[in-house]
Amino acid sequence: MPRSKDQQKTKAIFDATLSIILREGFSGLRMSEVARKAGLATGTVYIYFENKTELINQLYLVIKRRSTTRIFDESIVGQPFLVSLEKIWHNYLEYNLLKPEEGAFVEQYYRSPFLRKEVIEETDRLLLPIFDLLERGKKERLVSSAPTELLVSQLIGSINELVKWHLNGRIQLDKTMKDQAFQMAWNSIKR
Repeated sequence: MPRSKDQQKTKAIFDATLSIILREGFSGLRMSEVARKAGLATGTVYIYFENKTELINQLYLVIKRRSTTRIFDESIVGQPFLVSLEKIWHNYLEYNLLKPEEGAFVEQYYRSPFLRKEVIEETDRLLLPIFDLLERGKKERLVSSAPTELLVSQLIGSINELVKWHLNGRIQLDKTMKDQAFQMAWNSIKR
């Protein structure tokens, strides 16, 4: 019977991987360096992850699962469309402000050769709540009839840019500015 994997070791491997990728990029990621930074033997890392590609893809999925769980919290269930949209929008913004290193990794990952079809499919499933909400908004004649992918891109893209500008000190995102940014995002997709 195979042994179960120690969650603390898995977390140490993921933390080390994220740190190395942010500092060195994907090409600088070496399993031996991950092991050293995680305080583990290189062989242990290979017990947990077959190779660099599997490690990177699993790290991405862990980050996406964690972020979508936080972004699509239960408080939006049964709420009016605009209340739900605003909650999701603010949750996404706050998560990205809180975890900028994860956002940077996700952005790099999407432009990398490590992106796999099955990972894209799982990501699509994780994002279903926002797609479903926007489809509901279309049915309620609140949202533009543009393709839902375009609407999601419009909402997410503006948040990603706000976070970048905030992190590099070009703007200071206080409550007033966040509320203004949401209103602009809403204006960009409403009917």
